[in-house]
Amino acid sequence: MRSSMPHCELDARLRTTLEQVEHPLLCEPSVKVVEGKLVNERYLVSFPRAALGPGPKGKLRQMLIDLDVPPEGLARLDRIQSGSRSVHFGYEPDPRGALIKCYLEFDVDRRPQPDLTFLAIKWRRGGTFAETLYLDRDELKPKAQDDLLCEVVPEGRVRSAMLRLADLTRIHMALRFLEVVEPGSPRRSIDINLSESGATLGEHHDLLSDFLGGGDDVVTYLRSRANDKLGHVAAGTTRDGTPFGTLYHGAHRLMGAL
Repeated sequence: MRSSMPHCELDARLRTTLEQVEHPLLCEPSVKVVEGKLVNERYLVSFPRAALGPGPKGKLRQMLIDLDVPPEGLARLDRIQSGSRSVHFGYEPDPRGALIKCYLEFDVDRRPQPDLTFLAIKWRRGGTFAETLYLDRDELKPKAQDDLLCEVVPEGRVRSAMLRLADLTRIHMALRFLEVVEPGSPRRSIDINLSESGATLGEHHDLLSDFLGGGDDVVTYLRSRANDKLGHVAAGTTRDGTPFGTLYHGAHRLMGAL
């Protein structure tokens, strides 16, 4: 992350809450484009569930309560958290109220339901929550993955750049490919993890610029982070049907405060 200053009170509370977790943490910044506007200052913090120490179930439950997760969202996570391998917390600024996200990650043999790699609860303080399912589509053949991507991601520069990034990555390795859905919501997206390619943002500058919609602010953002390792890209439609694209990059280990 470029700054250690909290973005708002909820950001500060998340940072304080994460101080309870055994370090190092893995921190990954991201940027999202919606309707031509960049949403910066987003981040994802990851750690093995074992880093919660003794009594991890109670510890994670209390962390979520401290972050004002709605009771129904807490109950959903609480029922399945003991089977998770890793925990991820995300923060996203938003004019309507900042979002906090908690993801549980599961090994193949401990998934609560078939293909479920991650389950996330996302919420605003004092508001409702969304439950998001990240479904493993690694076993699909490349054409089937591309067909699914074209079904989910609206036609345009974002889709074209994402398809090209997938093709370039497949030269070196199989894709880590997720279909993302929210029960009861039109929100749907595709997430492809490109981190094992070892590429930097600078190496894919033109493609990533297209992915984020182009423009001076995009070029400035990418150039200032050209040496960051490429993480994963996600694209699809939001809960209100608006197209979006998200770039994750620069994952790094964090020994001290966030």
